[in-house]
Amino acid sequence: MIIVQNIQTHWTKASRGMPNSKLRNSVPRVLELPHIENDAAIFVHEVKATEDNGFNLESETLVIPNQKKYWSFEFTESDNRLHVFFSYSYHEHGAPNRGGFRRNLINLSKGETASFHINGRFTYHSGQWYRQYFVNIGYGVSETKVFLSKPFNRHVNKMVNLF
Repeated sequence: MIIVQNIQTHWTKASRGMPNSKLRNSVPRVLELPHIENDAAIFVHEVKATEDNGFNLESETLVIPNQKKYWSFEFTESDNRLHVFFSYSYHEHGAPNRGGFRRNLINLSKGETASFHINGRFTYHSGQWYRQYFVNIGYGVSETKVFLSKPFNRHVNKMVNLF
């Protein structure tokens, strides 16, 4: 089983400075998982905090029946290892460009976890806004506190200065 926790924060220029930046920066990077559907190939816990709702957490779960893809990640298994591939997309991750090709980002053994961080700036005719993602991935784990109970085995940081 693959567990993914995707914690997303969305904001505009109005929350770049105080007091809203304090609220924005208080969004957690790791949370306890809700009840896990054990028959899922991929169990996803999506959490969103937006400027529009005062950075309050809104959460939902998804059960993905196959182990192929979630969001910008593709998963393959071989020799009892999980290979996590990532594809950058401007429409998903914003500027600056982090390379649009698919690449093997993380390899996990059963019982291991990883954390992936990325942020981006978006500019369209309607204005400018920002997104930040903290994605936690577990392989062969099913405890609701798996991301809180021990340090991550792998960490990938694609965060950049957006201002």
